[in-house]
Amino acid sequence: MKYQLFNYLFKRCERKKSRGQNDSNEKPSKLQQNSTHSQTENVNKQKTIKNPVDQTLKTMNTYCVSPNIQGMQQMQANHIPQQNFQNFNPRSPDFFTGPTYATSPVSNMMQPIMQSTMNQGVDKIDVLTQKVDQMFQKLSTLDNLNDKLSKFETTMNTFVKNVDKITKRMNDFEKGMEFMNDKFESSKKERENLTTSVSKLQTEHDDMTQDVGQLQRDFDQLFERHLDLQTRTMRENLVFTGIPLSDSFETEDTEALISRFMANEMKMDPPMEFHRAHSRTGNLTDHYEVNDLDDRFFNDLFDYTDFSDVDIFDNLDIPKQRTSPDNYVNSFGRKLINFCKNNNMFILNGRLFADRVGKPTSRNLSVVDYVLSSANLMCKIKDFEVLDFCSLFSDIHSPLFLELNCEKISLEETKSFSTNDTEHIGKWKNEKILEFKGNINTDEVDELFSRLLEKSENLDVVDQNCINVIVDDVTNILLKPAKKTFGVHVNMSKYENNNKDWFNKDCIKSRQAYRKSLRLFKHYGSNVFKQRLRNSEKHYKKTMSDSIRLFNFDFRQKMKKLRTKNPREFWKLLNVKKKTVNNEIDLQSLFHFFKDMNENKDYEAKSEPNFDINHEESNDFFEQKYYKKTKLSKLSKNVKITNHLEMI
Repeated sequence: MKYQLFNYLFKRCERKKSRGQNDSNEKPSKLQQNSTHSQTENVNKQKTIKNPVDQTLKTMNTYCVSPNIQGMQQMQANHIPQQNFQNFNPRSPDFFTGPTYATSPVSNMMQPIMQSTMNQGVDKIDVLTQKVDQMFQKLSTLDNLNDKLSKFETTMNTFVKNVDKITKRMNDFEKGMEFMNDKFESSKKERENLTTSVSKLQTEHDDMTQDVGQLQRDFDQLFERHLDLQTRTMRENLVFTGIPLSDSFETEDTEALISRFMANEMKMDPPMEFHRAHSRTGNLTDHYEVNDLDDRFFNDLFDYTDFSDVDIFDNLDIPKQRTSPDNYVNSFGRKLINFCKNNNMFILNGRLFADRVGKPTSRNLSVVDYVLSSANLMCKIKDFEVLDFCSLFSDIHSPLFLELNCEKISLEETKSFSTNDTEHIGKWKNEKILEFKGNINTDEVDELFSRLLEKSENLDVVDQNCINVIVDDVTNILLKPAKKTFGVHVNMSKYENNNKDWFNKDCIKSRQAYRKSLRLFKHYGSNVFKQRLRNSEKHYKKTMSDSIRLFNFDFRQKMKKLRTKNPREFWKLLNVKKKTVNNEIDLQSLFHFFKDMNENKDYEAKSEPNFDINHEESNDFFEQKYYKKTKLSKLSKNVKITNHLEMI
């Protein structure tokens, strides 16, 4: 009975719950989604309800057939208030599945007690129902919390992954910062090294500036070094002196005379070549006179001054006729005079300053050394003189002194001044003819042509200056396209140090002392300074000789050591000044040689040279006529030909 009552009340609560959900105007499906624990059941469906109180105890449906109990059931059904079953569905099946028995009269005393007990059970069931509803609500809240916790867990997992990524990136960033720090430290060290290198370069630049200054001073002494070089190279020359000027052997062809001597007496085959022969001009005039010119040729000239500048001599108070102590004239002298006449050049010897009276330039009282100049340059000549003979410079020649007056140019003018002495235009190329023609400025050509037409109509206004301007314009018209077409290159001059290795500081000091004595002697000219000059000259020559001797001795000792210890350096020093000899023979010469040899021509046998020479007669002849004995200590050492003959 109690079990059936509980089953009835439980179903009633379920119907009320289902009805309450439908009253909220929400779909059951939506209400079912709000909680995983809420369930909606069909109240019309018959179900078997188990005992929810204690599932461990087995329940059993018993049917009471007692008349008393059956009567009580019927009475309970008749006396249950209708208000408690407002929501009861009359079409629902019977809750009492047991068999129906006939009612039996029950005592009226039992009805109030049963009704009170049933009301208390219903109240408890309502309370339980409310608690169950609260539990369902809390379970729904727990489900929401579970969903939120799941989402939070997912978010936290994502956050952890992001944190791992950030940590990894931070590690990479730290490694990059460490790498950048290392690079910065290395760059800092390199900068310090670069600063040190720049300081060293600055120091080296200062040293180089000083070296350039020293080099500039060395350039200023180039003339003296060149003079010393000439002096040293003349020590081993073969010098012929004592050739008579006026006797039975007199001849103008000195070169032929010396060649015959070397071929006949010295047996030199072939004789050496000559690169210089003296010109003796006597008192010949070195310019054209008016009477010497053809009248017809002279009439065609515009002005006599355009042909010769000899009138400048009158303005400068310079005599037109030279004064010379040497009256002898040879063929080379006539050639020199013709050269001066044809090129408007004049000989300064016997015309200017201290040499107006004329002095010989050699120890044989002959004039064979000349200074040539144009008439326009004579106004710049400050002094000219033939100096006294000095064995330091030459064997028989006297030095010539020429001083020019040059105007000083300011630094600004020097910077703006440019020369084209070392500028050269490229070689002509036939394949660039059209390009060359295209680069010619036709406007300048037309302008020049019109100017020439104007000048040709009025020849009276044409002078030398006008002709020079036209020639310059023509030159510029041709040079501009040539430079543009073929290009321009500049030859850079290189300084070559010709100073010998043996020329040390002692030699430099001796040379300075000698030059100082020479300046004092030229300025004062007394016997005291003359004696000082001679002593300085002897000391200078002795110093150079000692320096050469010591240098040769040290060089020999060095070569002896290197010969066994360092043969490579030995041969390197030995072949420093060795000239390469090119003995190549062209194929054409070889072909003709073997061709003539195979033709079996009869060649005449050459006569053997006669070496039987009378030494006494030869020595007398050379000592009297062609050889003059000198001291071995002099700079220009003569070679004794007698020694050569004795060796033969």
